[in-house]
Amino acid sequence: MRTLRLFLILMGLLLLYGPYLPLLAQQIISDAPLEVREGKLVSDRIVVCFRDQVVNLTKEQSFASLVELNDKYPRLISCFDQFCKFQGLLIDQVYIGRTIKRAELGEKLVRNRATGALMSIGDWSLLMTVKFPQLVPIELLIEKLNMLESVEYAHQPISILLQDDPPVNDTFYSNQWYLDAIGAPQAWQITHGSNSVKIAIIESDGVKTNHQDLQTKILTPGTQFYTSIPHGTEVAGAAAAHTNNSTGIAGLAWEPKLLTYDCTYADDPFVSAIPNMIYDAIVDGADVINCSFITLMKELSGGKYWWDISSVRLYVK
Repeated sequence: MRTLRLFLILMGLLLLYGPYLPLLAQQIISDAPLEVREGKLVSDRIVVCFRDQVVNLTKEQSFASLVELNDKYPRLISCFDQFCKFQGLLIDQVYIGRTIKRAELGEKLVRNRATGALMSIGDWSLLMTVKFPQLVPIELLIEKLNMLESVEYAHQPISILLQDDPPVNDTFYSNQWYLDAIGAPQAWQITHGSNSVKIAIIESDGVKTNHQDLQTKILTPGTQFYTSIPHGTEVAGAAAAHTNNSTGIAGLAWEPKLLTYDCTYADDPFVSAIPNMIYDAIVDGADVINCSFITLMKELSGGKYWWDISSVRLYVK
């Protein structure tokens, strides 16, 4: 009977915490502090995408106080004013700034490299970070902001789960079973791709840009930020490693070039790495953007993380 009771307890714990067990062996990083205190989700910032310019920032000005919000949006001003009063904050202690440093006012037109047609990538200057002087409960504020006509969406800071892939022991082509599985050899008989195509690899753990099988394919020198986790380098190699050179592995795309990006915005409280890297890739002319990581958001129940694979879409219109 005691054994059965112990078994049932273990099964209950597994059912309750099982979905979160993979996180225990992974590294979670975030642009901002994110905690659960007394059942409330707290942080020192939120991200808001507005439908219009709610604050007038010059090109040289990266942030402003909330007192400088445009008078055309009284409901927005009232929402922040009531929140600050309830939290015991002065509204001029709260700042708002562009989440993407390089974002220009208005929609940006870029030319589709395949069709030559002009397309809009939206006004990324509308994506703003609101920074508080201390940790504050953010869920109710986010809920109220999302009800305003002037707000496209608002959300908490996003965390990234670094994938700690097992080490690769054999890099010979004969072991790349997935290439046969997707019919890559047959595709290579038709084309090896074009060297005018740019593939952006966005990774939080960086790409080893001086790797012997990648260095001739990488167009951006990057920051040489590189952790002991080889995931970014492996993804770049799988996409477009130098192929048919008697070294390393075969990249799926023989000719296309690589653009590599990593987390270089962590020191700026108003800037979130994911949208900045995506924006940089677009501006740099990427034809394909690979985000090979899992994004996470935090829930109230014990501060656990839940999987939100779709949250990157918040940054891509």
